[in-house]
Amino acid sequence: MSTGRELLQNISSQHSPEAFRQEHWVGTFSDYLDISCQQPGVNRTAYQRLYDMVMSYGTYKVENSGHTQLIGRIVQ
Repeated sequence: MSTGRELLQNISSQHSPEAFRQEHWVGTFSDYLDISCQQPGVNRTAYQRLYDMVMSYGTYKVENSGHTQLIGRIVQ
């Protein structure tokens, strides 16, 4: 069994401070408004982003003997 110090060293060796800075933006509200004017896509909600992901891969209709199948259950 590893000690607490070994565990923390293992975690910190797998984490890049630069990657953290890129993923976690820090700035003022004024900075955020400037960014949102330049890149309107940052203002999208999580639902809108999820919809974009699904639609980017496209959709197709699945038929099963005239019934619609929802998560393993056939709906009449």
